[in-house]
Amino acid sequence: LPISVFEYLPTGDIVIVDMGMQFPDEDMPGVDYIIPNIDYLKGKEKKIRAVIFTHGHLDHTGAATLLMEKLGNPLIIGSRLTVHMIMARQEDYKKGSAKNLKIKLVETYDKVIPLGIFKLRLFKVTHSIMDAAGVILETPVMTVIHPGDWTLEKEKEHEVNYRALSRLKKPTILMLESLGSTNTKRQVPESEMYKNIEKLISQAPGRIIIGTFSSMVERVRVVLEMAEKYDKKVAL
Repeated sequence: LPISVFEYLPTGDIVIVDMGMQFPDEDMPGVDYIIPNIDYLKGKEKKIRAVIFTHGHLDHTGAATLLMEKLGNPLIIGSRLTVHMIMARQEDYKKGSAKNLKIKLVETYDKVIPLGIFKLRLFKVTHSIMDAAGVILETPVMTVIHPGDWTLEKEKEHEVNYRALSRLKKPTILMLESLGSTNTKRQVPESEMYKNIEKLISQAPGRIIIGTFSSMVERVRVVLEMAEKYDKKVAL
């Protein structure tokens, strides 16, 4: 599950990156969703300096409504869209509770945010949702780079600043997940997937039903634009 806990043992300072939820597999009847186990953090709540969210997808934010309160509502750090999506989910979960969240919006990517022993900076990455960001955590012994979800296919639109990353204080450690990395079949790029959707929408003689996650904001936007292009009415 996408949750990473960084702890600097000499001081006990803790920083958390993302709090995702996972949907059950076919062999998990009766299970609605799966959230990370945070038993390790019990008794350490006062040492949590912040929870940093890289982007708004549910597999990186979905457990926040259930876990933040258990951890004493530590500081939330993220870009504008990401934070507002978390606040909206919090209101759906418990009306009026979003005002209890402690939030720091990151508007620019060049500022250093001190979090106890850690020094935090975000950097822009490309992904299938707006305002996606990677995390740079500088510690006295190493610099950690955690890019969240990073879609290399789309980098022409918003170039990642590799030069700035190469100049970070050494030694550096890259924490990188790769969805489908063990799949040897041809990977279908997102651009091809959108062409297939457009073909279906343009040729459909009647009603089309499209299922997607509400947090797939960019995908919803593209479908809406296609519906407008082919004069289709949209009902959510």
